[in-house]
Amino acid sequence: MRIVHGWKGLADADRGASVALGNFDGVHRGHQTVIALAAKAAQASGAPLGVISFEPHPRRIFQPDAPPFRLMTTAQQARALAALGVDLFYILPFDNELEHMTDREFAQRVLHEGLGVANVAVGFDISFGYGRTGSPETMRQYGAAFGFGVSVADEVGEGQAKFSSTAVRDALREGYPAAATHILGHPFAIEGVAANSAAPSASPPPMSPWPTMSGPVSASTPPAPACPTAARSPASPISASIPPSTARSRRVSRSGCSTSTRTSTTRPSRPI
Repeated sequence: MRIVHGWKGLADADRGASVALGNFDGVHRGHQTVIALAAKAAQASGAPLGVISFEPHPRRIFQPDAPPFRLMTTAQQARALAALGVDLFYILPFDNELEHMTDREFAQRVLHEGLGVANVAVGFDISFGYGRTGSPETMRQYGAAFGFGVSVADEVGEGQAKFSSTAVRDALREGYPAAATHILGHPFAIEGVAANSAAPSASPPPMSPWPTMSGPVSASTPPAPACPTAARSPASPISASIPPSTARSRRVSRSGCSTSTRTSTTRPSRPI
């Protein structure tokens, strides 16, 4: 998989893909459904499979004072997408120019002229363009006008709840890692750098998605008690699922010990 930064002046090899459009934070089962639609169109046309995301996350621009909320680092996201067979991962800079594009300008300048997309797959509730005026229906109109196909994924969820990145964050904040894993289709994991307290010049770890679980691990910190091994989380039932990972859902006890949690926890199940 190639990572392509930007949408201007791309080489021919980086254009003409069948793409899934969104933020894809967490690459959960709803995201996987959108990507599966893009993959189906790619197979039908012989185009490469691409995914479009944005950096920084638009929420960071529109809600600058919001607490940390990212479920994945860019590196984690890239690995998850590569596991789904994605050929091109487009990371578009969400700068002043992109922020102020109308929905039509985005479809014409970025998707059609910049990326030369063959097909665009979107979720049922997508919004895009300045003022979030774009919708699945307007994307279909722009596809007809500019010559690219459009696929719209149905809602994915259980009961009245859809699978979403917000639902994953809520489950983690409330202490239900098994529920988060169920929505994600793969275990939630945090990546960071263990800083040596004896080396003050060491780089700080990347920002953790959850403030209560962030911060460097000091070399002087006493070792945590041994924890039982967690059972492997079940794989996502959908066809576009990520292969089972060796990562495990984790929580931090009040004593500071990081413990693995089994999917058969004795805590009452959180409704999805």
